Amino acid sequence: MRKLRNIMIPLFLLQLASARYYGQDDFSETFSLLKISENTSPGSEIFNLATVLPEAPQVASARIFSEFAENFKIQNGALFLSKRLDREKICNSADFRCEFIVKLLVEPFESKKSEKLVILQISLADENDSLPEFEFDFGSKTMDLCSESVRNGIYAAPFVADDADRVSILRYGLKNTASFTLEEKEEVDSFGNSRDQLTLKLVGESKAPEEMVVQVSDGLHQVEKTAIVNVVDNCKENAKFSQQIYEATLPENVKNFATGIILSLDTMIATEAIEFRLGSEVAREHLAINHETGEIHLIKSLDYEITQRIRSVVELVDLYTNAIIDFTIIDISVKDVNDNVPVITATVIPPASVNNDKVILREDFPTSVALAYFSASDADLASAGEVTLDLLMGKDYFELREGFLVLRTPLDRESQNLIDVSVSACDNGRPKKCAQSVLTFVVSDVNDNSPFFTMCPEEVLVSESQPPNKLLTVVRAFDNDNLPGLSSPNGVVSYSTSSSVVAVSSTGQVFLNQKLDRERISSYTISIEAFDQGVPVQNSARCTFNLIVGDENDNAPLFDEATEFVKVIPNTLGKNEIVYDFNVVDKDDGKNAMFFLELEDDFDLFYINSANELRLSRNFTSTDPSRVNLIVRARDSGDLTSEISFAVEILPPEALMRSSTQELAIASICGLMAVIFVLCLVIFCLKQRRQQTYKFRNAEDKEESNIHASKQTLSNWTVEIKNDAALVKTNLIVDPSEDGSGLYKTRSQDHGSDFIPDSGRGESEKDSVSSTMGPNCSKDCSVIGHSDACWMPSSRNEEIMSSSSIVGYSREHLSKLSQQYLTNQNRLANLSPICDQESQRSSGYLSSLDARNVHYC
Repeated sequence: MRKLRNIMIPLFLLQLASARYYGQDDFSETFSLLKISENTSPGSEIFNLATVLPEAPQVASARIFSEFAENFKIQNGALFLSKRLDREKICNSADFRCEFIVKLLVEPFESKKSEKLVILQISLADENDSLPEFEFDFGSKTMDLCSESVRNGIYAAPFVADDADRVSILRYGLKNTASFTLEEKEEVDSFGNSRDQLTLKLVGESKAPEEMVVQVSDGLHQVEKTAIVNVVDNCKENAKFSQQIYEATLPENVKNFATGIILSLDTMIATEAIEFRLGSEVAREHLAINHETGEIHLIKSLDYEITQRIRSVVELVDLYTNAIIDFTIIDISVKDVNDNVPVITATVIPPASVNNDKVILREDFPTSVALAYFSASDADLASAGEVTLDLLMGKDYFELREGFLVLRTPLDRESQNLIDVSVSACDNGRPKKCAQSVLTFVVSDVNDNSPFFTMCPEEVLVSESQPPNKLLTVVRAFDNDNLPGLSSPNGVVSYSTSSSVVAVSSTGQVFLNQKLDRERISSYTISIEAFDQGVPVQNSARCTFNLIVGDENDNAPLFDEATEFVKVIPNTLGKNEIVYDFNVVDKDDGKNAMFFLELEDDFDLFYINSANELRLSRNFTSTDPSRVNLIVRARDSGDLTSEISFAVEILPPEALMRSSTQELAIASICGLMAVIFVLCLVIFCLKQRRQQTYKFRNAEDKEESNIHASKQTLSNWTVEIKNDAALVKTNLIVDPSEDGSGLYKTRSQDHGSDFIPDSGRGESEKDSVSSTMGPNCSKDCSVIGHSDACWMPSSRNEEIMSSSSIVGYSREHLSKLSQQYLTNQNRLANLSPICDQESQRSSGYLSSLDARNVHYC
């Protein structure tokens, strides 16, 4: 501890009584000096961290680093004494001061703060808490003393006591004896040190032997020990040591065994009559006395680390009576030399941990964190025992602060996963002796890197004929968390895909997973995901490429036509004219889709050109057949074929026309039947619905009586629909009225004449309530066309009312309608009939194909 005192005193002279903490963001130290007594009771608070860390009144956690760490504890930001401090064990009693260091490493109390180091220099005050102790074991034997020497006063060296307390004044005494006295006298030596001289005197008649009690007191404690003294008469010699104490200081491991101590007497005595005897067993192990010269020399080397002091009583013995003539004390101090190398102790600080003599660090450790503590000790004293620590290796990442190895640079396992730290400890002896301590730090991995693809194709071509499990390509991904020779799950890459088309192995091999069909799907977008094994979160990357399906000649060319049909052509068709144009498709691609057509038998009449057209190779002759059966075959480059069979019928133009007419008639009949079916279906549906009511009225002035007005009236009927018009099929073509009243007028073509013929649009036919022509279809058609007068029934209201062909009209409305029709019929009686084919054609009722046999009027 004297070494620590010598190191820290200059430092603390520069400090105030306490230092303040101002919230630095870096690792920092603050110092405080404490003075406590060794009698301070356990459980006492000796320091509060708030005095130097005002921003942290309560510290969650702090670690204590000290040689005497077991004597302290941290609780609620305060340092308490957990075990009594004993100055006599901590420091040497000869030391003027007893000081030691306690270091408190305070964890961050805020997320953005760093660790703080509080260094306490504790000065331990001495208390009179130690009992005096007699240095020599005088009670184990009887001391035979020459009577003449003890009557004159003999130096009572065996009764000398010591007190471990720094300041202690001892007082001696005897009890249970009236024959002896013990006198004390303070004496100051040449070095200014005071010591007590004890003199034992015989003052009466002594019993042989006599027991007495020797007392020593430090003023608070008193110790007693029994001594047995026997007084021997008739000693031949009477002499005294010239010094009551002989002192020397010897360096350890000294090669010259001379101590420099020579015992001398105040009178000349024959050496054969006396003997020097060492009273201490320890002294006898190291020293020997030359009985002739009185010189004391070493019999073996001294080792300070084992023996720091040799102190013994030396007896001057009369060989005739074997009684003690006088006592003296030899005191040899062993001087330390720099023969010891410092010893370094490294303590790993959590969250760092040790595994196989290596320190494990997570690469996401924050900076300004202490990861290890280095302490050094040296068995040597003084400057030879003063040790300085220095960081030799690892300065790129760490710094050494008061023995703490502090991280100053963020770690990156991927750039440096092993860091060797070397700390040297050198003493201040001459020559210096140094030691080194090496710690290997292993930076453990965190999942701070994502996989990335080093091999990822943009496009992969595969033939559609390839079977499943065919190797298509290889993808590769790498994660920087993976270091050679240093495995980490964060760097282990696996692959997966959500596509059903391919499968991917753990090594990145991509295989075809199903049969392909280019004609169905010609390309796929494939995504391969690479992910690491990080916990709890996995990092991933994606490789996307196009899988192009290559074509195989697996489709024959196909004809769009039916497999069998008849092609009719006129025999007037000339050479090289087109007979038929084939439509052929091959689903394959590229050259696999190329094909050509071939005739199985051309009958010397036909050939197929490159445009897939069947043409005549010559003109027809009278000897050529009227019908030939052809087989046309489509063949691609892979010799895949398909064929069709059809007949070519060769007819004269007249027969061809009749055939066309028949075909047209058949088609017309079929179309007419379809129309009739639809009309019947509509009528049936109308019968199933509720009868609708329609109201007809004249759009013009009802009182006008001229014939033109009547004609106009006939062609401008209006209808008012009471219910939803969208649900009533009137078969009337209506236009909105001009006044916007919601009434509708029937359309009629106006040719500017007094008479209004049918429009030719067929609305009159549409207006009829029955597909059957009315009985009034007569010469009037030439005037009014195929119009209302043709389909209106007879003038008999009974027939009107009872007609089953009248659908959707109430009796009241039909009666009014009939009356108006009869009036108009009379007005038109004098008109000359016109019913020619042209008027019929203009009205749309005369076929343009054959006007000779069709007459609708």
